[in-house]
Amino acid sequence: MTVIREFLANDGFGLKKADILVMAFPMHNFGIPALAKAWMDAVILKGETFEMGQKMMKGKKALTIFTSGGFYSEDKFNFDYPNWNTIALLAKVNFTFMGFDESEIIGTSLRDEKTREENLEKMQQEIHKLVKKWYE
Repeated sequence: MTVIREFLANDGFGLKKADILVMAFPMHNFGIPALAKAWMDAVILKGETFEMGQKMMKGKKALTIFTSGGFYSEDKFNFDYPNWNTIALLAKVNFTFMGFDESEIIGTSLRDEKTREENLEKMQQEIHKLVKKWYE
């Protein structure tokens, strides 16, 4: 852990210098893929990116983009389908915990070939709308 802490203290991940963090990946088993989750676990370090009662990442924004093979709720989680989207839950919790000012999640389903292109177009429009909001 000392090596990771030293690496992060020297901003080896670029997280502390960045104004906006964008994570993009496919949903794996209703959640974040293992490598992306491992990265999150590596950068959430007491005294570096979080401190209880402090917003260590104040002034920063996070965008999590994901695709899935199903249709899932983005605003709630419980044990009833379609509310199995743990990506939204985990991203909101972790980025809020670190003190990010905003954390947005944009996802879409690629399951149905008939609506795949339409879903990707809607996702792209949501991303453009958010970028416009963040940069105006």
